[in-house]
Amino acid sequence: MAAQNSGDARNAFLLGGSPSLEEVYNPVTGHALLIPGVPQLLPTPSADAVRIGIIDSGVLADHPQLRNLVVAMKSFAGTDPADNIGHGTLVALQTLRLHADPEIQGLLGEKFEYPALISARVTDQYGVPSVDAVIQAIDWVVEQGAKLVNLSLGFRGDTKEFENLCEAITQHSDTMFFAAAGNFGPEVKVYPAACSAPNLMSVGELRGGKVTASSGKGDIYAPTDDPLYQPWQYYLDLGNRASRAGDFVTARKQYALSLAQHKNTGALFQMALLDIQSEDFNTAVINLQQALELDPGATLVRSHLGAVRFMQERFDQAEILLSEALRQDPQDQQAAFNLGLTYLNLDRIDQALYTFQKLQQKNHEYPRLKEIIAETKRRLG
Repeated sequence: MAAQNSGDARNAFLLGGSPSLEEVYNPVTGHALLIPGVPQLLPTPSADAVRIGIIDSGVLADHPQLRNLVVAMKSFAGTDPADNIGHGTLVALQTLRLHADPEIQGLLGEKFEYPALISARVTDQYGVPSVDAVIQAIDWVVEQGAKLVNLSLGFRGDTKEFENLCEAITQHSDTMFFAAAGNFGPEVKVYPAACSAPNLMSVGELRGGKVTASSGKGDIYAPTDDPLYQPWQYYLDLGNRASRAGDFVTARKQYALSLAQHKNTGALFQMALLDIQSEDFNTAVINLQQALELDPGATLVRSHLGAVRFMQERFDQAEILLSEALRQDPQDQQAAFNLGLTYLNLDRIDQALYTFQKLQQKNHEYPRLKEIIAETKRRLG
C-alpha cells in the first residue's frame, strides 16, 4: 500500500479526554484507576478468546486489570510501544467494561472469557498520531488476529487525503472497526470514522443518555460518563456485589481492602451493617461513628446508629440520633418508627403515639405499625 503523509499535526487527534498516565496507573506506587466489575490479574486468554486491536498511544500492559491480557505490542511511530500519556491504557480498560456485564457473562456461560488485547502505538511522544502509522497498525493488528479494532483517534482534512486510510479498513472485511466520531460537532468529518466502509462503525458520544452537542455523527452512540474507580471505590463495589450475593465473608474482606486504601463512609457503613447482622453491636457503633465523622450529613448512617443504640437499650442516645436523622430527612420512615419505639421504652407514650400516627399518615402499610399503634393506645388507657 502506498505511503501517505501524516498531514498537519494540528488536525491529528486522540479523541476523548483521559486522566494523566500516573492517575491511570503508576507502577511505582501501584495506584491504578479501575473498571468496576473487572477482576485484577486475570488469566492469559486462551487461543479461542476474541482478539481486540487497540490502535492508540500504546498500553501499559502491567496495569492490574490488563496484565496477561495484552498478548502483543508494537509501535509504528518510532517510539516505545508502551503508553506514555494514559489514553491508550484507558481505552484498553474501557474495552473490558462490556465484558464485566453479568448478563453478557451469563449468556456466554462456560464459554465466557476476557479478550486478548493487541496494542499498536501510533503516536509520537506528545500523543499525536500519524496516518501512515495508523495504516501500518491496521494491517498489523489484523495479522495478529484482531476481529475487533478500536480507533479512538481522528484526522481532519479533505476526503482525498484519507483514501489509503479508508482502503486499509475496507480491505480487511472480516474485521470490524470502531472509530470515534470526533468532538467537533455533527457537521465536521473526522477520519477514519467518516470513511465509507461496510466494516466500520462511527461511534458518537452520549452523556446522561443524550447525544452531546460536540459529538460527531455516529452510526452508534456510546456513553462516555461511566466511572473509572479509585481503588477504594473498586473494592467497595466488589464488597457490595458479594453482599448482594449473600457472600458476607468475602464482602467483609473487600470492605476492609477499601478502607485500607482510603477511609470512606460507604465501606464503614457496609461493615456496620454486617456487624449488625452478626449482632456485634459494639463494633457496629464504632464503624457508624467513624462514618459520621467523615460525613456528618449522612442521614442513613445516623439513623442506623440510632437503631443500634436502641438495640443496646441506650434509649437516651437513640432518641437524640433518631430525632436528628428525622430533622435531616423527614421522609426517613425507619427512623420515625424506631423513634416511636424509643419513646415507648422511655415511657413517653404521648410522644410515641404522635410519632407513630405521623408515620401512618405517610405509610398506612408500614410493617407492624397498626398493631403498635393499638398497643400504644391501650397503654395510654
